[in-house]
Amino acid sequence: YIENFSAIPYTDEENNTLMRFGKVFQQTYTRFNDLQNAEAQAREAQIELSLERVRAKTMAMHNSRDVGDTVAAMFDEVVKLGIETIRCGIGIMHEPGEMEVWTAKSDEDGKVDLIIGRLDMMMHPLLQGAFNGWRNNQEFYTYELMGDDLINYFTAINNHPDYPIKYDLTTLPERIIHSEFRFAEGTLFVFSLEKLSAEASKIFKRYAGVFGQTYRRFLDLQKAEAQARDSQIQLALDRKS
Repeated sequence: YIENFSAIPYTDEENNTLMRFGKVFQQTYTRFNDLQNAEAQAREAQIELSLERVRAKTMAMHNSRDVGDTVAAMFDEVVKLGIETIRCGIGIMHEPGEMEVWTAKSDEDGKVDLIIGRLDMMMHPLLQGAFNGWRNNQEFYTYELMGDDLINYFTAINNHPDYPIKYDLTTLPERIIHSEFRFAEGTLFVFSLEKLSAEASKIFKRYAGVFGQTYRRFLDLQKAEAQARDSQIQLALDRKS
């Protein structure tokens, strides 16, 4: 609508002029909608291509050690999509209350190593909530760290003997938002300075689903490698007997 709030009726000439403006704006708005739809389609194509690259990396894994490259590739794709985070990681949950934390790190030669640590999920409310959310099939979990609670969390992390990464408490921001996206065996977790946008949350949820496939591929490769090793040992024993 083009509306008149002046309480003075327009003349017929003024109304005709406004009608003409209305028709022009209708064309403008139609063009605006078309551009929005085109941008949304282009963004979706970009996201799907990004997910497909991670899927392809998963299927190209020849042994369980290749999972580090796949994890690194996934986090690289997040950066390419323009999503700002402090850190991302993978948590593999184990009952009754432990998480295996996966972090991919590249050396100077570009070789990717998978750093694996473990955390007691009962040592801080953030971790307790994350574990309970996973256990209860909660697809999304978030926790805001601030003040003493933030310091207590990172102090607990630093003091945990099975977690290899240490943090400088003097350089921490005033607030950190922690978000988790569930897959069957664990979660994809994200630390960010601001709450994730609706679009970013949807993207991470899709990545969590893709990584679930990666992790199951990893387990299959581990099982095959163990069977191959057992066969090799048995063959050696048979030769000696």
